[in-house]
Amino acid sequence: MMTQNQGTSEIDRIHDACRKLSMHSVSESLADVLKEAASNNLSHAGVLASLLETEIESRSIAAQRRRIRSAAFPQLKYLHDLIREELPEQARAALPELETLDFVCKGRNL
Repeated sequence: MMTQNQGTSEIDRIHDACRKLSMHSVSESLADVLKEAASNNLSHAGVLASLLETEIESRSIAAQRRRIRSAAFPQLKYLHDLIREELPEQARAALPELETLDFVCKGRNL
């Protein structure tokens, strides 16, 4: 049986390992995932999968932000910020296709 001090020691070791491996999201979400695991009888593999999925999502978001920042756009513009009524007719007609981003998957230029 694990005592409270042993559990705290193990948690500290996990946080230390996360810091060394730069797995900040795992470290931040560890307590919540462990609580969820205890209340939902989550397996060890389930806990690990949940923590790793959190880290992957966090890194994906960070990478997207880095790419946008490194693109050095003079001004960030988003489709949801467009005032569609002010666009020329041709641009309004093309907008639904642009919103799906299918042209990216197909490797087509705009």
